[in-house]
Amino acid sequence: MKQITSLRGLAIILIILFHLNPEHFPYGYFGVEVFLVISGYLLMKSLQKQQMQIRLGEFARKKVLRLFTPVAVIVPLTLLAGMFLLDYTDLATASSTGGYTLIGAANRFLAVIQSDYFAQDSSGNPFLHMWYLAVTAQIYLLFAGGCVLYRYLPKRAVASLFWIAGIGSFLWAYSYPIHNLLQEIGVPVWEQVRPTSHYMTLPRLWEVCAGILLAIYPPPL
Repeated sequence: MKQITSLRGLAIILIILFHLNPEHFPYGYFGVEVFLVISGYLLMKSLQKQQMQIRLGEFARKKVLRLFTPVAVIVPLTLLAGMFLLDYTDLATASSTGGYTLIGAANRFLAVIQSDYFAQDSSGNPFLHMWYLAVTAQIYLLFAGGCVLYRYLPKRAVASLFWIAGIGSFLWAYSYPIHNLLQEIGVPVWEQVRPTSHYMTLPRLWEVCAGILLAIYPPPL
């Protein structure tokens, strides 16, 4: 666990540096990817520790309370402050994002209204970074379904599903940069791909699957 804590600390530092000065730390956002891999690893370890007998109702209750109890306080207070600090357009966007945050769907809303994750100016929307909370909540829901499979299917079959899901997710996540690369070298490709996958859960699922597979097949370190 000391190594996990160190990785988390490194990830936090990278993310903070990225937001403070993205020009000098352009790859600090990789801290998010580190967090997702760690999440998958710890979720599977917790399932193994409980000998695959996790109680889904109790699991969901704890996760929802831990994630959304602070949000239920933060969102109204932030919107109240926004009434005095934001203009009408930014306040309207923040209100919508805050509403979707409360139901764990902020990432979906941001994917619809935004065009490029890396081109966003977060100064007008105080809830822009709540996409990660939504992704985390949705991963917990998927994990709860995976618990059922892990309980009734052979370990090898479930691991194969994680491999398939991870590879498919990886290809989806990198379809946009691959598309641009092919365009630049003159290869005929499909129509323009919108880079909204950075907000979504399924294109990031490969990182969680990587952590889960590390827990199932720990490296000999």
